Amino acid sequence: MMRIFLLILIGIAAFGFDYIKIDKKYEKNITPYVYYYLDKTSALSLKDLRTFPNLFKKSQKPKLLFGYKYDSTLWLAVPLENETNETLIKVLEYDYPIQEYLWFFDGNETIANGYRLKKPSSKYITHPYFLKLAPHQKRIIYIKAQDKNVGLVAKLNLLNVKSFFYKNESTKIFDILFFGAIIALLIYNAYLFILIRDPSYLFYVIMVGSFFVLELFEDGFFFIFFKGFYLDAWMIYLLLLITAEAIIGFTVSYLEIKTHYPKLYLFLLQLALFLVILFFLNVIGIVPTVFQRMFYLFLFFVILLIGFYALLHGTHQAKYYLGGWCLLFLYTLLLGLHQAGFADWLDHFPYLGRIAVFSEAILFSMALSARINTYKKEREEAVAQLLRQQHLENVQLEAFAAKKTRELLETLHERELLLKELHHRVKNNLQIIVSLLRLQADSVADVALKKILTESENRIKAISSVHEMLYQSTSLARINAQEYFSELSRNVLYSLCDKQMQIDIRVLCDVTLPMDKAIYLGLVVNELITNSLKHAFKNDRGTITLRLEKREERYILEYEDDGKGLAQEDEKHLGMILIQTLVEKQLKGKIEVLPWRGAKYRISFMESSPSPKIATKQ
Repeated sequence: MMRIFLLILIGIAAFGFDYIKIDKKYEKNITPYVYYYLDKTSALSLKDLRTFPNLFKKSQKPKLLFGYKYDSTLWLAVPLENETNETLIKVLEYDYPIQEYLWFFDGNETIANGYRLKKPSSKYITHPYFLKLAPHQKRIIYIKAQDKNVGLVAKLNLLNVKSFFYKNESTKIFDILFFGAIIALLIYNAYLFILIRDPSYLFYVIMVGSFFVLELFEDGFFFIFFKGFYLDAWMIYLLLLITAEAIIGFTVSYLEIKTHYPKLYLFLLQLALFLVILFFLNVIGIVPTVFQRMFYLFLFFVILLIGFYALLHGTHQAKYYLGGWCLLFLYTLLLGLHQAGFADWLDHFPYLGRIAVFSEAILFSMALSARINTYKKEREEAVAQLLRQQHLENVQLEAFAAKKTRELLETLHERELLLKELHHRVKNNLQIIVSLLRLQADSVADVALKKILTESENRIKAISSVHEMLYQSTSLARINAQEYFSELSRNVLYSLCDKQMQIDIRVLCDVTLPMDKAIYLGLVVNELITNSLKHAFKNDRGTITLRLEKREERYILEYEDDGKGLAQEDEKHLGMILIQTLVEKQLKGKIEVLPWRGAKYRISFMESSPSPKIATKQ
């Protein structure tokens, strides 16, 4: 009763609308000439407002900005008068794409509009109402507007049909180009993330992508190309949260906050956690939307300060980072002020939001490219440093190797001298023994004993010859078999042959022998030649042939004479026993008697004696 009484009192005063006089060419923003009433409790109906028109106030502003008025209803009265003599067809455009609920009342006709009420077949980004005015007709069109998730904004244009379609299609084309450019940037940076595995690129894609979705939503893009698509309040809050978290992640990764500024890294982690808590509190209604938006503005401010701090501390790529954030921060600040009811001059720049988002995306893409260049430069410097280090290490290694080589050569030379001296002394000692045996043989009258002493002398000479050759050779490990056996055979002939004996010894040995093998094989050859000279030749004439060759790792010695051949008792002589013992026990080889008109032996042994087998208990 009290509300009705107040309305009656208000309606006492006479009230009349100033009609907007239009003609065929009339096209402009008519918001300053319309009348509005903000019903803060949403209690009044259209009938009430028609009964009491003096509730309305004239706008006198190019755009009405009321901020976040989720419980309020905005009523607009648009008085139009056709002052021409012809019928006019005009478009009354509610130029705010994200207006949620909208109703046009024209006489008894009600047309629902707004992106939540818009028909799926609609092709328009904004919310038009097509009207026809008869000649000299006056008509008042009422508009009812409500919002539950965004700021309450009103801007009305009166356009000709052709101009409206041109404006609508131009906006679509611009949105498609904007959509394509951003998608290309996102795909390119997503590809770089897959290729490089740098999380900065992933955060960039999420950050720019969420900005992109919000901007397209703000401009009504989704309502045209995705029928029935709309964002609830919690979806908008979630997009804002994703954007904020991606901004923090991008900042941490791109500026390497964790590495260079660990305390700042912990602060950003706490900030990211607080944003999640704020999101849930905002969704359930504990924290108002205005506080949430103001906190996001604070986050932008913090991010800018971090960028300046990093730049001052020598992070060169921070300049691109700062450029992108300054641009985006400015636009976000203006957009927030616009939705809160301020900065109405933004209406003169309808594409500013898309240009800002695209410019920000380009700047951040340049920042990431600069990061790649920085990585490339760091890699080249690291490679150059590595090459310098390798060169230095090579020089040091070469110097160390040269020093060690000199030391080893000196040591080797000393060892060679010592070994030569050792062989020389062994040879001298053996020569002393030979001399003693010769003196003893000269003083003995017994012929048999003298022969025994002579044979022992030859055996010692065979050993002495090895040491003499090693002493005189450049190699202390191997001797020339041809020289060794030639010298050995001459010594045996000299000591055992009479002057009337004509024995020819042929030595065919084109190999070298290790020292240890040469000593034992020399003793074997000494015994074989001795046996041949003692038992083989009846007429004191004959030929002895000695062949030594190497087949892979095996030595093969073939000894033959053209004497009378072997007798059964020859195998029991000391010389033959000694030969078998030396071949089998010392050379680890085997001896074979071959068929021949004289005596023929084949002796084979390995260069390296086989390792002895160790018996184990099963």
